[in-house]
Amino acid sequence: MRVSNPTPGMGTIANPDVSLELSPMDAKSSAAPAERRGNTGNIIQFGTNAPSTRQMLPGNASNASLTRDGLISKLVQLLKNLEQPTTPSTQAPSGQLRPDCPDMSRTRPPVEQPTQVRETGTVGTVSGTETSDTSTTPKAADADFLDNSKYSAPEELKKYDALVAHLPPAEREQAAKELNRPIAAAKMAADGKEGSAQAKDFIKANPALEKALDTSKHGGKCDGTISKNDYKSFIKNMENAAKAASKDVEAYQKENPGADPQSLAMVRSAAMLRANEPLAKAGNPDKEKSVGKYITDDALKGLQTGNPGLSPKLAQTAQTFSQPGFLHMLDQGGFEGEGLALHNADKKISTKNIDDWIKKQAPKNGGEFASMMSDAATRNAVANVDISKLNEDVFNHPDNYTGEQKAAVMVKLQETLEQVQGGSKLRKVDKTSEALQQKIAQLQTDESVKTYLDKAVPAQEGTLIASDPSLKKAVNERHADLVSGKALEQDMQAARDQAAKDNKGKKPEDCKPVDYSQAIGHMTAELQLQGDLKGKDNVPTTSQVLDRRPDLKQEIDRSYQENFVQGKAAESALKQDQKSDPKDVLSQVDAKKLAYEDAIPQSATTAAQSGYAEATMKALTTTAKGASVIKDLKDAGTLPKDADEKKMTGQQLYSQLRDNVEKQTSASDLGKGGKTLLAGSGAVSVASLLSVSERLNNGDTAGAAKAIYDGAKGSAELGKLGYNAVAQSLGKDASAGLGRMAGAVAGRVVGMVAGEAAGLAAASAIGAAAGPIGWAIDAVLAIGFGIKAIIDAVNKHKKQETFDHNVDPTLEQFGIPKAH
Repeated sequence: MRVSNPTPGMGTIANPDVSLELSPMDAKSSAAPAERRGNTGNIIQFGTNAPSTRQMLPGNASNASLTRDGLISKLVQLLKNLEQPTTPSTQAPSGQLRPDCPDMSRTRPPVEQPTQVRETGTVGTVSGTETSDTSTTPKAADADFLDNSKYSAPEELKKYDALVAHLPPAEREQAAKELNRPIAAAKMAADGKEGSAQAKDFIKANPALEKALDTSKHGGKCDGTISKNDYKSFIKNMENAAKAASKDVEAYQKENPGADPQSLAMVRSAAMLRANEPLAKAGNPDKEKSVGKYITDDALKGLQTGNPGLSPKLAQTAQTFSQPGFLHMLDQGGFEGEGLALHNADKKISTKNIDDWIKKQAPKNGGEFASMMSDAATRNAVANVDISKLNEDVFNHPDNYTGEQKAAVMVKLQETLEQVQGGSKLRKVDKTSEALQQKIAQLQTDESVKTYLDKAVPAQEGTLIASDPSLKKAVNERHADLVSGKALEQDMQAARDQAAKDNKGKKPEDCKPVDYSQAIGHMTAELQLQGDLKGKDNVPTTSQVLDRRPDLKQEIDRSYQENFVQGKAAESALKQDQKSDPKDVLSQVDAKKLAYEDAIPQSATTAAQSGYAEATMKALTTTAKGASVIKDLKDAGTLPKDADEKKMTGQQLYSQLRDNVEKQTSASDLGKGGKTLLAGSGAVSVASLLSVSERLNNGDTAGAAKAIYDGAKGSAELGKLGYNAVAQSLGKDASAGLGRMAGAVAGRVVGMVAGEAAGLAAASAIGAAAGPIGWAIDAVLAIGFGIKAIIDAVNKHKKQETFDHNVDPTLEQFGIPKAH
């Protein structure tokens, strides 16, 4: 997400119930009246309402000896000639077949690459009903012969049930028929009976369909003719794709019964693309002689216009996922960890990408949806910025570059960081990762980057949401649930249900307290998205929503006292997580505490802060992991070696820790006006004190000073490396929130981080990586596994080469040390 510096102020909310107005639609997208189109437009009619062919043919074409099929063929040829009067014909002589693919550009001008990401005017809403630019939508009669045929009978349409279930009941059948038209046309054309010629003309009028059929049985190769095997293969592939898409949606809903309508709309949109994959990958409008295995960005652009008989919902879906941010999301769908390290985004989408994204990475709640939208919008905002000629001078002389350029470099480095961390088992990446994070942190705090993204990201969020009417409708309707507190109430209930499930059968002392930090974080993220779309003055803060819901506010305050003032969150976390470093565990608890305090700032009193610090210190004595921290502090001289922590109160332990850390800072000249930087800074968190002590013991004076500063402001570990450090400590990849920076208000940023589940929306849920497995280990394994270790070593070497190929160019370009 972008850099921002909002404050959760309590100002007057203007027009809180104003409807969501996204970026304006292009007026040119409105359709011309039907009577103005007549028979001279680019629409070919199929069915009983079509005008008489005799009226449209030259005199010699109306000879009674012509057959019906012959008349239709003449008509189609005539209209083709009318469409391109100045273009030399590429039609082969009569009776001959063209050896190449159909010219898919014949029904419209070629698709041009836009110079900038901008809003399109092809989609709008009328009373919540989806509409599409009528220049790409056939009149109702055009495909009546397909929609009313036996090939569109109710049993044939069941495979689309999950994709149309969200529509009003009266619209579902027709929407399913429109989705089924490619299959119905193929079946009717293949049977050679009544309507076969009409179905073939329908296929010709929809170039993507014609190309998909022509290449279906030849491994993507085009031979200029559609055989029975082509028809059979295409029908089978389309039916299987539709079933797989419906299965994806059904599995998602079963796994996430409480998913918000926005997230579900996004999943359905991706499933729509999955259901049409055999057709969608043939959407490229040029004269390619083959169709590849993947849906490309060019294919998505080609599907948006020029195929008048296909479902408008397919055109809308193509428009949605042709946006750079959403394209990247599905392009990297399913990749994480090492898989992400070995795969560069290539603007190609496979069926597995879509299936895995829906299963593993699609948003499951409003907060994750908002995070996904912001990430996609950030990529949109820099998609057309050329950084190929930039280098490390961006960091040495940042004032010489625009905020847009630096934002683009930042996003590229964040993507590279994901891959570097994912390759930690292939190379020693620590130095490379640290250098990347330092460069990213510099750009995160650059004022021109913040200014650019603060303007660009909201605009791109509007563009992305406007590309899908169902999505726009869901986001519009979500506003009321947010400002009323209904959405937060539902998330809080889900948190209680989860705690009850986790605590079932446990002793009272082992039960986890209810944690509302995710619910609060989701709320904060969603309200920011709504504020981006409506204007921040028209949307309340989380704190303001709670002021209207005293029942929710009281429950959150009760939970805050239990979790933090009484120390149950720290104690429970240290007991539950025996694998992680205790300092990291406490940093997670700090982040959750800040989420609460952003929502109920009046509860963060001095007494509450002191109580939390003392309770956290005492919690370290309750587990073996915590005891090891106490031992380390004694060995370092930060706590007296003879201190008996079992007999000391939390207040005594905290006071001794703080006093000794203050002495360390004084000895390291970290002072001002005769006082240490810690003096008078309130109750600094235990996690921050531990960080300061550790850094001083390691000789990192500058890092200790930064930790003190941020710890005193209540941002705990956030100050170590900005957002990335907190993100990693929460089990998220360091770049999931693109552009969400350390420059923002700590409580708001950490609250949003704490509210996001691992692997939420970005394509790379990178966990903490183990150290690289060296050749020595391979040699040891060879004793037990023989040839397997040799094979593994060879495979690892190949992976290393792929990893190097993926990340080295960016590292070299910006002067960052390589991981080898």
